[in-house]
Amino acid sequence: MFYGDPGWTAPDTLTLPDLWIDSDSAIAVAEAAGGATYRQTNDSVFVQAELTRWWYGPDPSKSVWKFIYYSTTAPDEEYLVDAVNGNLVSIGDDFQSGLVAHRLRLFPSYPNPFNPATQIRYHIPRASKVEIAVYNMLGQKISVLVNRKQTAGEHEVVWKPQGLASGPYLIRLQSGNQQAVRKVVYMK
Repeated sequence: MFYGDPGWTAPDTLTLPDLWIDSDSAIAVAEAAGGATYRQTNDSVFVQAELTRWWYGPDPSKSVWKFIYYSTTAPDEEYLVDAVNGNLVSIGDDFQSGLVAHRLRLFPSYPNPFNPATQIRYHIPRASKVEIAVYNMLGQKISVLVNRKQTAGEHEVVWKPQGLASGPYLIRLQSGNQQAVRKVVYMK
C-alpha cells in the first residue's frame, strides 16, 4: 500500500550537456565498428542502449554510450562510445588503447547454457603453451581440453561433456603468466 502520491513521471527526453553526442550519433559509431554486421548476420537481434559511466574501464569517470547487441543465434556484443568526443573506446572488454593484441582473451562460450556441446573461443597474444581446463564448482579439475603450444591469434575448441551432472562449470584458459576464466552451464 502506498501512502501519498509519488507524483513522478519519467521524462520523454533528457537534455545532454553541451558538446555531448546524442544516441543517434553514438549508435552510428557502434554500427560502423561491427554492429551493422552483427545485425545482418544474426537472427532476432535486439539492441540495448544506455548512457552510463565506464565503471569497469581505465577511467570510471568517463561517460559513455553503451550498446549491447543481443541475438538468439550468437553471443552478445558490446560497444562503448565516448559520450563527449564520439570515439569508440571499447568493443566488449577490449579497450581501444593498442593493447588488445597483447592480452589473453577468453570469449563467452556459445551456446551457454548448453547441451550437448559449447564452443570456446580464445585469443592468445603470442605463441606459447596453452592449457584450457574445465573445473567443477568445488575447484576440482575435471577435464583438460587443450594442453599444447599454439601460435598467436584466435583459436577455438568444442567441449562435449560426458557423464557429468547438469550445472555450472568453470573454463580456465592459461597462457604464460596470464589466465582467464568463464562460467558455463551444462543442462542435460
